[in-house]
Amino acid sequence: MTVVTRFAPSPTGRLHVGNIRTALHNALFAIRHGGRFLLRIDDTDAARSTEENVGSIREDLAWLGLEPTGSVRQSERFDLYEREFERLRAAGRVYACYETPEELDLRRKVLLGRGLPPVYERKPAGVPAPSASRRIGVSSSTTARRSNGTTSSAVTSGSTRR
Repeated sequence: MTVVTRFAPSPTGRLHVGNIRTALHNALFAIRHGGRFLLRIDDTDAARSTEENVGSIREDLAWLGLEPTGSVRQSERFDLYEREFERLRAAGRVYACYETPEELDLRRKVLLGRGLPPVYERKPAGVPAPSASRRIGVSSSTTARRSNGTTSSAVTSGSTRR
């Protein structure tokens, strides 16, 4: 098995000490195990990501003596994510979440306060979804269930594709 590590900075500003620590750890781990160290530019915030910052990230890594063995942009993977999302939806592993971010945060805090893991407890089957008027213009999320019972959520604002 080949070790592959990645460093995924967001090109919305300069690297900071936390970024550099992560890059060093991941690069050194890959080198130690004869693996690959990838630079994944997390450019999903199109409004704040700039090519100037991508260049700065590459320059900073070079100054540190870290040369990634490959590079990928997160935004280039949107089609892959969409295909996988549709595959999960077809398998019945995706469901809508109509709670507001505030409601979800409160539930998380309650569960953590009780010493429980902050898991999403979706509504039981057969409970009607909130009306469309409640969903329009508010944040919503889509949750994917994994085969091991864990979940992954993506929160969006405003209207979403269904």
